Amino acid sequence: MYTRRPVTLRGDTRFDVRSSDTSNSAAGSPGPEQEATLQRPEKTRLRASLAPPRAEAAPSIEAGTTIQRRYVLEEMIGSGAMGQVWRARDLIREQARNSRSRVAVKLLNAECSQHPDAFIGLEREASKAQELAHPNIITVHTFDYDVNLGCAFIVMEYLEGCSLEATIRRTRDAGGMARAEALPIIAGVLDGLAYAHRKGVVHCDLKPANIFLSTDGSAKILDFGIAQAVRREGGKAGSEGAEDPQGFRGYTPRYASAQLAHGEDPLPADDVFALGIVLYELLSGRYPFARETPGDARAAARPVAPLAGLKQAEWRAIRRALATERSERWDDAEAMRQAFRGRSRVALTLAAVAAVFAVVAAAAGYQDWRAAQPDVPLARLPAGARAAFQREIAQADRAWQLLQSGQSFVFEDALDGYENAFRIHPRDHAAVDGLERIADYAIRRAESSSDPGASLAVLQSLEQRSPFLRGYPPLQRAIAREQSRVKGG
Repeated sequence: MYTRRPVTLRGDTRFDVRSSDTSNSAAGSPGPEQEATLQRPEKTRLRASLAPPRAEAAPSIEAGTTIQRRYVLEEMIGSGAMGQVWRARDLIREQARNSRSRVAVKLLNAECSQHPDAFIGLEREASKAQELAHPNIITVHTFDYDVNLGCAFIVMEYLEGCSLEATIRRTRDAGGMARAEALPIIAGVLDGLAYAHRKGVVHCDLKPANIFLSTDGSAKILDFGIAQAVRREGGKAGSEGAEDPQGFRGYTPRYASAQLAHGEDPLPADDVFALGIVLYELLSGRYPFARETPGDARAAARPVAPLAGLKQAEWRAIRRALATERSERWDDAEAMRQAFRGRSRVALTLAAVAAVFAVVAAAAGYQDWRAAQPDVPLARLPAGARAAFQREIAQADRAWQLLQSGQSFVFEDALDGYENAFRIHPRDHAAVDGLERIADYAIRRAESSSDPGASLAVLQSLEQRSPFLRGYPPLQRAIAREQSRVKGG
């Protein structure tokens, strides 16, 4: 856990259609405003077959130190068991007159850097983190080793804001954060974690210190895979958890499931458990298991006190996430996200059946939806609503560009973004255009599929995602065509 100082940071977040946005930053690490530009971050991979070199007498690290003649350290902004995080200047970007030349540099301490297994695991996980392209996951630019300093380092985007840990401390006396204020944070973390789970990546050490709240209101998940790498490469199982011979623990006991603490391989359900604890603390200001560890709570089988002020679906989603048995939790963050929003897969299926009765009326009213202007201009919405709308549109637009490049796994991200924007500002043409693009994309995919039954199910599920799509004529015609294909066998 990092000791935080007040920070003001700037940097850039750049996305690549193949790999980018990531999260290998430090618990108190910083980060910047987002850009819609698509650009491949630089990527340096060390050969894992080589053990890290050892410096005979590593110089002290202080402000003004230059790493590999490129990154000038300015101020230490966080420190923890695995190393330090510094705000730094990127001299190459400065030379190119890039106004956003600030980056965050995480220097791993000597024990971690020079432990061969941990070093190899960290490089592997840093490379994996570079492949996560999501606005709610911090971007990792490069992983390398500085021979002069005798340490490995990670360069990542520089964020401006504060950790969720600091936010929870600040709101604890008030009984936690108000639901309305917390919902955008919860949505961002669920979106980022669900994306990582779809990519097969487990965080392994999710906690408030590893979630950063940028000044624009967006949540960023940090340190993806670092703790897991140390645990996997240098760890050993035990009743107190996995530690390597030099004492590195691959998780934080307060947020670790009993299964993780007993050395079982990490699964997405373990991230779900940690997230349940984080959300409980955020919304109540208190730890769900009192003074016990999750393992003690599992042994005692004590229930968690319910949270007040939430919708029934929201509390059910968090309560199930806190189940001490893996089999009773959500399998992954995507399942939890759907449940939290009140859109379980079962509910979507039932809604699809019920919607058949509304198709004709909705189609007749489509032209009214498309032609009508929003009731209130975007400029007259409250500042928070405007920021949320613009954030959803920007996220959806980025996902749409990735989708066009063939990365179909971001389909849900684009759809969710445009749908959320439409809810915030109904009939806004940016949201309407986005929903139409997504529907047209799904229709093209359905028409090229050799399985009309599966295509019909996808289109019917899509139809239920918003009132607008229920009346979108091309989608209705596509559903009718797929129904004919199914009947025709």
